[in-house]
Amino acid sequence: MSPRPRLAAIILAGGRSTRFGRDKALEPIEGVPLVSRTVHIASQVASSIIVVGAKDQDLPALPDGVVVVRDDQEFAGPLVGLAKGAAELSRDVDAALVLAVDLPRLRRATLDAVIAACPGGGSAVPMLAGRPQPLLALYSRAALDELPALIAEGVRSMKAFVARVPHAQIDEAALLCHAALAAEDPTLDSFRDADTTRDL
Repeated sequence: MSPRPRLAAIILAGGRSTRFGRDKALEPIEGVPLVSRTVHIASQVASSIIVVGAKDQDLPALPDGVVVVRDDQEFAGPLVGLAKGAAELSRDVDAALVLAVDLPRLRRATLDAVIAACPGGGSAVPMLAGRPQPLLALYSRAALDELPALIAEGVRSMKAFVARVPHAQIDEAALLCHAALAAEDPTLDSFRDADTTRDL
């Protein structure tokens, strides 16, 4: 049996939050800022955590060991932020979970199910209703290493990035084959982002 790949998590927290009306990363969920909650859940499966924030974003204090990097291209989009975070990965990382910060119902079992789809450390992107979910997905080190070249070509969308890298697609049925996820989140609410306060 191959050893489990060494995983990191990159949390994208620096979005503009235009429709939300205030910084979603700071929004409290049961008294805990959303970014802190996401870090806590990711730390249960990842050996290192990188949070990508906007240049002047006022993030809360995060646990020791969490690396915070600032995207100097203000609101350039998640792909540019991802590249900024990926540049901070240590060389021994095989793959990284990439998580949007605005997933208030994210559960650890969801991360386990995504990781289980690529036990060798490849890339895995969930598909819900036929649509890729690139901001709750696993990307191999090789895929992440392609980011600078793609951005230099002018690629800016996560969808275009996913289309360019080899990856496993995980549909709803495959996700729910993971027993813990089926028990904890049978409606896959982990993937529901909060674009507005009503969504939250």
